[in-house]
Formats: sequence, structure tokens, C-alpha cells
Amino acid sequence: MVVGVLKGAFVFTADFVRKLRVPHRVEFVRVRSYRGKTRGRVRVEGNVAGIRGRDVLVLDGVLDTGRTLRAVLRRLEQSQPRRLKVCALLRKRRPGQLAVPLDFVGFEIPDVFVVGYGMDCAEEGRNFQDIVVL
Repeated sequence: MVVGVLKGAFVFTADFVRKLRVPHRVEFVRVRSYRGKTRGRVRVEGNVAGIRGRDVLVLDGVLDTGRTLRAVLRRLEQSQPRRLKVCALLRKRRPGQLAVPLDFVGFEIPDVFVVGYGMDCAEEGRNFQDIVVL
């Protein structure tokens, strides 16, 4: 099962699953951790049904502070998947980042704010084909 983290990883998830050549299901969780441009409490919304005893791959757009992905993993672990693997398209190199287990990383980037390829700033920039520094 592939679980995409909304909204930032929806384009990455779509491209990823189109390349898979094994049977799979796709689910999404929505995470809200920003209120405008200021950080708020992390909330994971939506229930991913049917992951008990299954292999699950979580796809996230960018590992920034680690707060969001940590919340997603805690939520999914409650449903007792057989295996839980994590892939982040981007991992920021930043001080104070929480330790979050990443099994796969697309690219390491400096501690800059990026938009495009589904990632946004206050809902702007998601439609950029390229990932650009804001």
C-alpha cells in the first residue's frame, strides 16, 4: 500500500504509483501543520483503512522539521502494518530536525523553503513543474 501525505506529496505520489509494476493500493492522509505562514499544531486527518498486516510505503514531499512525518507515522503505526517504510522526495539539512526514519530519499537540499511539484506556500506555487526556492 502506498500512502501519500497531502497535500504536498500528491504530485510525487501520482508520478510514483504510475511507475510501480506490482499490485498496490493508494491511500492519502491529510496533514495540517501550518496556519497561513506560521506553524501550528500538527493534525493528521483521514483514516487509512486496511493497513493491518500489510506492507506500507509512506510518500512525503519534504522532510523539514520532522514534526509532520512523525505524526503521520505514529498514526499509521496504531493500525499495525506489517512493515512501514518512508520515502521523502526532499530532505532538508537543518539543525534541530527531529529524528525520523527515512528509508528512501530523493534529494538532500539546504534549509530553504521550496515550492512546486505539489508543494506550496500558503496554497501558492503547487502548479510549478519545477521545485524552486521561494
